[in-house]
Amino acid sequence: MEITISEKQELPLLKRSEARVRIFYQGTTPTRAQLIPALADKLGVKKDLLIIDTIDAQYGDTVAYVTCRCYTDKATLEKLERKNLQEKHVIAAPPKAEEAAEPEAEEAEETPEEN
Repeated sequence: MEITISEKQELPLLKRSEARVRIFYQGTTPTRAQLIPALADKLGVKKDLLIIDTIDAQYGDTVAYVTCRCYTDKATLEKLERKNLQEKHVIAAPPKAEEAAEPEAEEAEETPEEN
């Protein structure tokens, strides 16, 4: 995935910057979860302060145009951004190996032991 910044605008009164980015990709259009780490690295911001507003891609094309906003602090982000966009940007942590192993241990305890 190749990322190029088309336009970046600083908005000091809103304590954020807006960026329009062009992304070249192979296969399916990248999801927000895939784009957030890549855009955060490219723009030099923290992942939790980045909001992707739109991902525009045409059918059969391998270019997507992304509009995103980078905030200076979490409080400003929560105050200004729509709640539905904030919910989309919560990335669920993958289940830990310990949690996955617990159901197997419980099943083993339920089986009666032969004497």
